Amino acid sequence: MKKRPILMSVLCILSIASSASPDTTTTLKSWQLASMQFTESLEREAQAAIQRGIRFLIAHQNEQGHWSNEDFPALTAFPLWALMRGGWERDHDSAS
Repeated sequence: MKKRPILMSVLCILSIASSASPDTTTTLKSWQLASMQFTESLEREAQAAIQRGIRFLIAHQNEQGHWSNEDFPALTAFPLWALMRGGWERDHDSAS
C-alpha cells in the first residue's frame, strides 16, 4: 500500500526533470558537482577511519601474535581479515 505514494513521487520527479528548463539543468549540474565534492570528502574520512582502525588493531595485538584467548584461537581471523581488507601490509607494522 505504501508503494503507490512512492511511485507517484517518482513519476512527478521524472516529469519535472524531463521538462526542465536550462536554468534547472544548470542547477542540477551544480548539485552533481557538490555531490562529487561530498563523495571525495566522505572518501577521505572513510580512509582516515580505516587507518585508525588498523592502528587500533595493531596496538591491541597480543605479544604472541593473536587477538583472542587460547580457548578461541580462530577469532584472530577477524582482526586479520580487517587488516587485510583495510590495506595493511605485513612489512608495514608489527602484526605477524
